[in-house]
Amino acid sequence: MIRLASSSITRAELLSAAGIPYLQESVDFDEDSILASSPKNFVYQATLGKYRVNLEKFGCTDYPLLVADTVVTAQGKILRKAKDEADARAILATQSGTETDIITCMISCETQSPPIEYIPSTATIVRFPCERISSFSNTLASLCGKKRTSPSHIRDPATPLA
Repeated sequence: MIRLASSSITRAELLSAAGIPYLQESVDFDEDSILASSPKNFVYQATLGKYRVNLEKFGCTDYPLLVADTVVTAQGKILRKAKDEADARAILATQSGTETDIITCMISCETQSPPIEYIPSTATIVRFPCERISSFSNTLASLCGKKRTSPSHIRDPATPLA
């Protein structure tokens, strides 16, 4: 059993799919306070900040602690989670016709060992086609009302699920 210090549905689904038992609970960390020189620096600072507040709250004596953060970038901008439909459309426009990087960082801690830091790395580069904006836009109104929804979680309807 591990403690997943994240509210991410996707991270929980990955652990479930891998057959790893987990307890999902997390303490919020204010990412708006981060001053970063690059997207990789931002994701590292966000992960480290989340690690520190969750370690303070939960420790890692009962269960190993796993903390992670992911950012999406395009055109040199960090694309945060959309606040509303207009913001989601602006994010889609930024991704349109350009390469989009998805950068992830993780830190884990177990009782008997020092924390393990997985240095931020660019996991995926995707070219987001201009002509797909309208198909994504049709789903924005319903998705943007849900908690923590962002265009990076919207599946292209023309792409089959794996």
